[in-house]
Amino acid sequence: YSDSQCSKEVTSAGEVEVASGKVPASETKTLAPGTYYWQASYLGDENNEKSVSKCGSEVLTVTQIPKSTTLSTLLYPEEGSGSEKLTVKEGTRVSDIATLSGENASKATGKVSYKVYSDSQCSKEVTSAGEVEVSGGKVPASETKTLAPGTYYWQASYSGDEANKKSVSECGAEVETVTQTLKPTKLTTSLSGGGQSGEKITVKEGEGVTDRATLSGENASTATGTATYNVYGDSGCTKLLGTVSSAVSGGKSETSPLTFVEAGTYYWQVSYSGDENNQGSEDTCGAEVLTVTPKPSTCGKTTVGKSSASLLANFKRVNQCTLHVNATVSELSIYLTPNAHSGTQLIKGIFYGDSKGKPAGLLGTTVQLTFTGKSKAGWYHLAFATPLKLPAGNYWIGMITGASQYVGAERYDSVANAQDSNTNSYTAGASKTFGSFKTTNEQMSLYATFTPEVQSCAAIRPNTIC
Repeated sequence: YSDSQCSKEVTSAGEVEVASGKVPASETKTLAPGTYYWQASYLGDENNEKSVSKCGSEVLTVTQIPKSTTLSTLLYPEEGSGSEKLTVKEGTRVSDIATLSGENASKATGKVSYKVYSDSQCSKEVTSAGEVEVSGGKVPASETKTLAPGTYYWQASYSGDEANKKSVSECGAEVETVTQTLKPTKLTTSLSGGGQSGEKITVKEGEGVTDRATLSGENASTATGTATYNVYGDSGCTKLLGTVSSAVSGGKSETSPLTFVEAGTYYWQVSYSGDENNQGSEDTCGAEVLTVTPKPSTCGKTTVGKSSASLLANFKRVNQCTLHVNATVSELSIYLTPNAHSGTQLIKGIFYGDSKGKPAGLLGTTVQLTFTGKSKAGWYHLAFATPLKLPAGNYWIGMITGASQYVGAERYDSVANAQDSNTNSYTAGASKTFGSFKTTNEQMSLYATFTPEVQSCAAIRPNTIC
């Protein structure tokens, strides 16, 4: 029977013949899992009354043989579908859901525990994701977990019940990768060249210039990636002249030296590519300004001549000088030596135009130099109070000397028809037109320093911007 009142018969176990008080055994029965109540009934004979065993005195419990189970699992982000391999951004909540399968799984009870490990062997537990009750084979989801950036391995374990064996999901079947949220970065840049550094510097043509970028931000100290340095010809950063890239390491980057072969103003802008931990960034257009000035050039004789000629009183002398480009002349330089005479010699530099190969009109006079018998031999520089802005062409440079004489001497080398000279009162000033002159073979150690006007750049070469 299936009940303790023996009213719900499950099966008959047979009828046997009693002989001499001996009762043979019943038939053997194989019953399904459950609880059963056996009862025997004696029909009696002419000498014995019938009888029945007490219902419930014999109770047979048939237990079920546990069947194998399998756990399959899927990871679920707070928004989105489930997956065995899941990649999420830092701060995302993730849960695990297990599904139990097997012959008796549809009626399974028991518990499932969820755990998170840092290794693919599931030996280093990071955290527990909770334990849930299984009912009717249904397994509730784990707790949600928000994990730090890294790689994690989830695993679910089923406790089993009387009808189902315990089981564990495969370690490494579920992998969660948490990527770090990209952090904002900011660029600070500095130019270096010509012994200067900063956001705004001035260098001469041909000098090397480097730019250095430094990142700031939460993860900037370990930043990698690429910094791109753009050089523009306008403050709006629309006329790109050149680009150079440099690797970022430890949040810093620096270009190799760039050579600027054309005078002008250059505007820099730097951009950062970003990496797996850092957002890209860009500095402000024109935050760095490079001013390139023309490299000064000279016109005349820059070496010290072998011969010497004393300075005469009230006398002017000139040599020819050719400017091949439009230029601004800032000064004249002359090599002087003292003579044995004491006293003072006043000197000014003079600059004349040319007409058909002869000195013509006066274009400028320098500030005054006072040379004495005790002055040292060397180069003396005579500056123009206002630099002379001149077109390309032939010119005449020289000096006019004061009322004293023989105090000093100029040096020269012999060059045919190199010098034109005449007398000229120093106090009256250099004549507006040079006047009649005498020609000699003296090429004075005398030159003009000038700055060429900006010329077009002939070509762009590696590490060269123009």
